[in-house]
Amino acid sequence: MLVLVLLLLGCTEEKDNDGDWNLSPAFNVDNLTLHGTEGEFGVIKVNGESNELEFPAKQGRLYAVYFLNSLEELNGKKYKMTATHKENGESV
Repeated sequence: MLVLVLLLLGCTEEKDNDGDWNLSPAFNVDNLTLHGTEGEFGVIKVNGESNELEFPAKQGRLYAVYFLNSLEELNGKKYKMTATHKENGESV
């Protein structure tokens, strides 16, 4: 029985933590250029310099998040947004 369990554990698929670390494509909604998933949600930088990267590393910025579908389901609800460090996998 122990051998069967070890065999099954050895054959399980390992999670790929590499993911897609490219900037999400930009799209326009109501004269705003958002990054995210068109029709689902988008993020826009509210402060900082206009000529800098949208998501500068190691620098705090204020972002507005737009949920573009299921507005009735989300209105008034709390949500939690996390960020994951690319190298160590830590979430904040």
